[in-house]
Amino acid sequence: MQLSIRRQYLLSLLEKAWSASVGGLLATTKGFYFAKSDDYLRVVRLDKAIGAVASTNVVSWVDTKEPHKFLIDADKFLKLIRSLTCEDVSLIAEDSQKLLIEAGEYRASWNLFDMTDFPILPSYEENQKIPIPVRDFVIAIDRVRAFTSPEALSVAYKQIYFEDKCCWGSDGYNYQKIQTNISLPGLISIPLIGLDVVKFLKLSGASGFNLSWDDSFLYFSVSSGSDLFICIRSQSEPPSSFIDFFSKMSLDSHKVSHFTFDVNRLKDVVERIAITGSATQKKVMFLIKPSMLSVRGVDEDGNTSQEDLIITLTGDKTERTIGIHYEMFLKALSSVVTPSATLFLEKDHAKLVSVDSTAILSLLKK
Repeated sequence: MQLSIRRQYLLSLLEKAWSASVGGLLATTKGFYFAKSDDYLRVVRLDKAIGAVASTNVVSWVDTKEPHKFLIDADKFLKLIRSLTCEDVSLIAEDSQKLLIEAGEYRASWNLFDMTDFPILPSYEENQKIPIPVRDFVIAIDRVRAFTSPEALSVAYKQIYFEDKCCWGSDGYNYQKIQTNISLPGLISIPLIGLDVVKFLKLSGASGFNLSWDDSFLYFSVSSGSDLFICIRSQSEPPSSFIDFFSKMSLDSHKVSHFTFDVNRLKDVVERIAITGSATQKKVMFLIKPSMLSVRGVDEDGNTSQEDLIITLTGDKTERTIGIHYEMFLKALSSVVTPSATLFLEKDHAKLVSVDSTAILSLLKK
């Protein structure tokens, strides 16, 4: 097999395939799998949990004799193609052992990996596909993903969930939900490893994609299915956000202490005070009075800082001091897309509410 392709087209294929964080040290998981499929050139990165397929028919087939596929070191090959400055690249695979590369003045002969144990790409049913706008999907994940954690105690909290025109995520202690325009027939969970799909979709340049699934995998296809991202589906039971979070909230939120604030103003204040907040606990203090919020920080070296904001406290106007995890609070503020939001202060939790989002944050001890 011999082909010629524009370097930029080849680089685009490799970048999309590379978007899947395939793991492992075996040749089968370290390689780019190249294959001729009809008139298309297909590049695949794949393991048992995640994979990406990039294809193009903008390629010149100089020779189509066997072999029609080969496996090459992905890291080295991507670095090479990124470094080249020529317009075209020629790849010549005369057998399954060697690949000849010609690019401008560059000439090379690279050893190929054994393809024997390369994973089989799962198939999926096109009739299940649901069209989803890329922009809505990417924005939803970007606003929620900061509330998930690979260190979460439960596998159920190592996912992002889409359901009922909303998207939510949690680490088991803090929770973030936003409204979306994405309609799905039921709950879909995307494991954290599958969030590589965001990079894949951005690199695809597509305005929309199709979502399909079976018992084992989720499939995200663009360009009429020629480009594909897959990730394994979780078999764990999804958590109940009502039981784990909303059941701990007051039935009548407006009776608890709450105030509306300028999002950017409070964000700036917390960022400044956090400089001398507790580095070990990631903590600043909120001193709440009927007409004043004081944000105070004390670090382990004894440095202190405080900044005051005028507020109008509604509901329970009892003065109190609470501990805020400033990193999670700032993540919650960053997810708010409106100029203002309302903070409800429960006994052990704070609830941050805007027009299209709700965050629940665990309070720290004073």
